[in-house]
Amino acid sequence: MAESIRPPSRREVLSSAAISVGVTVIAGSVATFLVGFPAIWVDIAMTDPTADASTPTGLPESATRGLFVLVLLLLWPVTCRLGHGTWGDSVMELKALSPAGEPAGSGRAWARTGAVLAILGVATLLGRPGAGVLVILLQWVPALVRTDRRSLVDLVVGVVPHTTSSPKLGRPLVWPVPPG
Repeated sequence: MAESIRPPSRREVLSSAAISVGVTVIAGSVATFLVGFPAIWVDIAMTDPTADASTPTGLPESATRGLFVLVLLLLWPVTCRLGHGTWGDSVMELKALSPAGEPAGSGRAWARTGAVLAILGVATLLGRPGAGVLVILLQWVPALVRTDRRSLVDLVVGVVPHTTSSPKLGRPLVWPVPPG
């Protein structure tokens, strides 16, 4: 059953994105620790005890890149809450719908967060993490100017954000003031 789509406000979209980014940074830090801590011990164990200051040590660059991809792969299910949508959307009472008004489904939730992680991952692997962050920020510009609040990733994936919060009244509710 399709429901009437009510686009979120700019504040709701920005708040949702900020919450999602915050959760992703925290989860990414935990994933980096979980993957990196054993890698440090492997690196220490592989270091030649007779090495001097001129001997190169450390994991090979390919291993470091592989560990980074592993962190992103661990982060992906967390960012989309195993296909249930982003953390920010759940906190801000937003739902991802298809253009027809039906629930968007878990595949679109996975694609929605996977696209952003892929942009960041590719840019980082190419040595340009700042460019990746810039592209991610720029893909949000349409959400700020479009009336349906769809980002570039939402347009590509086929997601329409819908707010389920109570509509705001045109004027504030005035409580009766007791006499005296």
